[in-house]
Amino acid sequence: MAGIHWAAAASTVDSADSSFNVAGAAGAQFEGYLQVPTDGPYRFFAELGDTGAGAKVVLDSPDPSALLANPIIPSVPATTAPSEVSQFVQLKGGAFYHFTVDFSGLGSNGARLLIQGETLGKGPLSQIVLYPQQAFTAFRKAWILLSKAVQILTVTKLDDREVSYLVSRSAQFNNLRFSSLPTAPTDDSPASLANAVSLFSQFLALADYADLRQGPAGATDGLIGVF
Repeated sequence: MAGIHWAAAASTVDSADSSFNVAGAAGAQFEGYLQVPTDGPYRFFAELGDTGAGAKVVLDSPDPSALLANPIIPSVPATTAPSEVSQFVQLKGGAFYHFTVDFSGLGSNGARLLIQGETLGKGPLSQIVLYPQQAFTAFRKAWILLSKAVQILTVTKLDDREVSYLVSRSAQFNNLRFSSLPTAPTDDSPASLANAVSLFSQFLALADYADLRQGPAGATDGLIGVF
């Protein structure tokens, strides 16, 4: 089975999408995030073109109170061709929903996923907003990194002049780099122990500076002039 991940080049969830070049493959996997325009019920349709084909569709909700049956469409081999399996779920407009679609047992007629809403006619997923998994992951990491950097600067009360000096002369502060802050659980795994030690060393250098700033420097950036 070919594992094909939905990418930016793809415009919908369809095994026939030329972005994947999966002609003749027994299966394909699509993964990403979707947004619907308004609150309400939406029905997902898995169209299977060949006997024996199946589609497993899993939708993860960002809201713990929104209980979704998963998979919303189970992977059951089609007994007739063509065939269609569908299920509706209640979705919130503008919310991000992580989805995975696994097509299996594909034949020459392939398979695709469609969607329909109260104000949305039955059609391809390209009718709604789709985000590739890679793009969403990159955005999330960037957001976490920015949040951590802002939190550190808020606590230490460093100003622009100090940040510019520390970053431009990072070698003097244990190679301090805000861009190296961990953004995923794997960044703190045993396999990345050396990275963790390096990050802690950078933190200590920053903490030492912040301590001096609050003491001898009188909570100002006066130390930069001394340096």
